[in-house]
Amino acid sequence: MKHSLLSLAIIFILGVPLVAHAQDQRPPRLTTVTEERYQLQPGDVVEIQYRYSPEFNQTVTVQPDGYITLEVGGDLKVAGMTVDQLRQAILKKASTRLQDPIATVILKEFQKPYFVVAGDRRKLSCFAKSIPTSRKSSC
Repeated sequence: MKHSLLSLAIIFILGVPLVAHAQDQRPPRLTTVTEERYQLQPGDVVEIQYRYSPEFNQTVTVQPDGYITLEVGGDLKVAGMTVDQLRQAILKKASTRLQDPIATVILKEFQKPYFVVAGDRRKLSCFAKSIPTSRKSSC
């Protein structure tokens, strides 16, 4: 009885630090999140809304050469800009025709990362980077 009680006490004393250490472990930190803002590229769709001039609101697609065409201000090269940089550039262009314009820019669609599986296959396939088993409809 004394022997089993002593064994139980030793197990308890040795086991407590292991349990405490296991509780201190934190899950691994995700490293895929980046502080860099998304940069516009050809194929992105942007919605532009003017607060006091809704007749100039428009939804535009970034052309293959990186330009968009604004109803207020004409062509503007946007490839490589962030959404906030685009808003500032639009306000600068719009100020030539509008007095103190206020605009909101919304990124509606963007190019999602994907990869192409090539090789000895009957058909070329594209897959979304985040879900490698889901098939995209087009490359």
